[in-house]
Amino acid sequence: MGAENTLLSDDIQDFVRSDEAARMLSSGIVKSPFPDVSPSALSVQIKGFLKSKNKLPRLSSVRNILYPKGISMEQCSGQAASFYKASIAPHGALGVDITGGFGVDAMALSRNFSRFRYFETDRELAAVAAHNFAVMGLDNITAACADGVAEVAGGTDNYDFIFADPARRDANSSRVYRIEDCTPDIVSCSTGLLEKSPVLMVKLSPMLDIHSALASLPHTREVHTVGVRGEVRELLFVISRGYEGPSELFSADFAYEQDESPFVFKGVYGQKDEVFFSGYEKYVYDVSATLRKSGLADAYAVSLGLRKLHPHTWLYTSDVLYDGFCGRVFRVEAPVGKKDLKKLLPDSRASVISRNYPATAESLRRSFGLKDSADMFLIAFRDINNKNIVLLSTRQKFS
Repeated sequence: MGAENTLLSDDIQDFVRSDEAARMLSSGIVKSPFPDVSPSALSVQIKGFLKSKNKLPRLSSVRNILYPKGISMEQCSGQAASFYKASIAPHGALGVDITGGFGVDAMALSRNFSRFRYFETDRELAAVAAHNFAVMGLDNITAACADGVAEVAGGTDNYDFIFADPARRDANSSRVYRIEDCTPDIVSCSTGLLEKSPVLMVKLSPMLDIHSALASLPHTREVHTVGVRGEVRELLFVISRGYEGPSELFSADFAYEQDESPFVFKGVYGQKDEVFFSGYEKYVYDVSATLRKSGLADAYAVSLGLRKLHPHTWLYTSDVLYDGFCGRVFRVEAPVGKKDLKKLLPDSRASVISRNYPATAESLRRSFGLKDSADMFLIAFRDINNKNIVLLSTRQKFS
């Protein structure tokens, strides 16, 4: 840890956190004012700290945290998602993260267990994580540079909980999308892991198709779709030894990375909801991307009494304004054509949403000559009569 010890000196820690360092990084030229620290090593710490200010605000507030190089900061969970994992994980005597990475999830999950193990095959990354565990006072975590699947499967201990976040890049750093192509291949090793623990939680890509994943991962008791500020961040599959029932679906939406209490809506996989359709009314509702990804958009809309604009148009409508809606709400001002816009939008400012419409949002924006707006929107969609509609609408804001 010689080089790491140098990075922990007060003057370097102060510099990493300074406005000067941020300006230097944004300029694209990082020069090290410290003879014992290379520009590349300093750049890694500055990038990591600035990234963590938004993604891991609690971690960034602690001095002497070390940040990893490469894509580890990009791929690690954000603060909200890591806290959510801990909230749905069991409590017990011994838990393990078999694909440790930067260690963000291990930090959150370890608080549920008397003892927690962290395994990571990258030696440098494992050393960084072990250092940070000590800085955070998490002395119940044992960190080791090793193959987590082999260590758990070949060991004599049983666990109360196993967590895995398979790498979604191959040996050439190209993205892979099938579960079987990730490392480790959870599909092939899940049976062995469930012999060592009654519960296995797997973090998977938000791009993954949930239906296909459930076919590959039997015994899945729960699927959690986690989003932050309107962006789907990850899918969590909770697999229980011997479970044969229907999978419960959960959509968890965080307003901000610092939040610890998301809006959660749940349902059951395969359950059909009786959806009613109508033409547009006073308000148009766009449910969150998290609800759409989870397959719970219709169920959520039905629970509020909303009607859908078209079977394949993921927009809903009502004459009632629902405060606290999970998604965006727009008040309809008028249906419009290209000729109407100059009069209705003299400043040519309106953002565009296109759903089940023959033109993309970007092509409509160019066609209408529009600049983005935070308040005014054009909503283009196909209605229940298969008619193409464009509505000028005002986004509703809630306190």
